[in-house]
Amino acid sequence: MPAWAALCISASGGEWERGERILRAAWQTGVLHEAIGHWLLMTLVMVPVLSLSLIRFVAVRSFAARRELAVMEFLCGLWAVWTLVGFALVPLVVLFAVLLPGHELAAPLAFGFAALWQITPIKRSALQRCHRTVALSASGWRADRDCVAFGLLAAPQCVASCWPMMFACALAAHSIPALVVVLAIAMHERAAHAPQPARYAFLLAGFALVLPLL
Repeated sequence: MPAWAALCISASGGEWERGERILRAAWQTGVLHEAIGHWLLMTLVMVPVLSLSLIRFVAVRSFAARRELAVMEFLCGLWAVWTLVGFALVPLVVLFAVLLPGHELAAPLAFGFAALWQITPIKRSALQRCHRTVALSASGWRADRDCVAFGLLAAPQCVASCWPMMFACALAAHSIPALVVVLAIAMHERAAHAPQPARYAFLLAGFALVLPLL
């Protein structure tokens, strides 16, 4: 990433001092703003697609007169959590991209980590909980509260399941191939009755090997 490579001039001194200099330079040059903007755009597009089953649940459990509002309230809860996650992870993305020896290997290594994450108990448990639902009030302010709260409650499971893949996409500068691979894997594992983590891990590891060639 050419814009991030320019931050290498700030990578001197002790570890904490180097990190502080890099983030300050990223903020002053607008690189950090741009990275956060890209993260928000990615989640704005991908999160609704990955939450289609829960969106259908909210729509079916809501009266027709407030169905669209209910879905938007649910999505606002999801996006609020993913936005907070972005503010925490994007600075790490910048630091990894600048400080990691062999900057071009940052994204492939991140996809390698995402492959390993697929076979962890945390990933399997989070993916199972992604399908959990809650009771929603039918009308009034309680219905609004329940829809937003459902989004806030569902988001942490989504984050626990997908954050390594999202992190890898950010390190890959949100390239189209990276986004397509991650979206395809995430959609398939959400829709599958019996997800196969080892297969997804193999696909992510394979993409990690191919990514430097793209």
